[in-house]
Amino acid sequence: TPAWYNAPTMTHHTPPNDLSRAARAALQQRRYPDEVLAHLDALAEPELLALPWAALLQGRRLCRLHSRFAEATILIDAALAHFRAAGDGEGELWALAEWLVMRYHNGDFTAGLEELFDALAQPMRPYLRAELLFGQFLCAIGLGNVRDAVAAGEAALDALEGESDPWLQRIGRIQMQRNIAAGYHYYGESRRSVAAAEQAAALAHSHADTADMQPWCFYELGLARWRYGQLAAATETLDHARRLAEQWQHRELWRWAV
Repeated sequence: TPAWYNAPTMTHHTPPNDLSRAARAALQQRRYPDEVLAHLDALAEPELLALPWAALLQGRRLCRLHSRFAEATILIDAALAHFRAAGDGEGELWALAEWLVMRYHNGDFTAGLEELFDALAQPMRPYLRAELLFGQFLCAIGLGNVRDAVAAGEAALDALEGESDPWLQRIGRIQMQRNIAAGYHYYGESRRSVAAAEQAAALAHSHADTADMQPWCFYELGLARWRYGQLAAATETLDHARRLAEQWQHRELWRWAV
């Protein structure tokens, strides 16, 4: 756990409120502290669902680190419903960012876009706005609206320019660059697609703290190279992505890479 990480100390009998605060801090800082994850894993599902920040962190983890989308959907849906019922606007926005990603993975693209526009009208930090725009990108890509998707992706990258936290700015850029690569390909800009994926992979590879983002980045880079006709490089890159997916126990990503 980084020295700057400001969360309550976890013990075997950590009270739910302390776990909620620790989960919220981790979720909003986009970190996955081992101590917090161990406590989440020890909770029975009803206990986890009763703690929306904990459920949201666990859902994001299952989606982003292990591509266990069905389990992630249950947790993220429950967290969003809990925040809405409690009138917690901040929690709702953070949960909506994850919920939009799950709408993409569940093929529910139109529902995702319908929820988005009122949220984007609200004031929020630039990183969170970029997260919502990333969700818009995914849902638009799912519907085949490539022009709208690329516009949302580029708006997300623009929003990140205004983010004051270098860590959030960097991981936001990695996420958006690796995904917008597909949009550029469908736009007919295959060379730009490869360049965006290469930039995302290089950023993720440059620091140990973003090792968890490498499986997705190298998968997207392999696809970009394949679409561009760089078949030998694509094969090598996708095999690397497959090995990384095995290392991180990515369920669906491993299958896609294979």
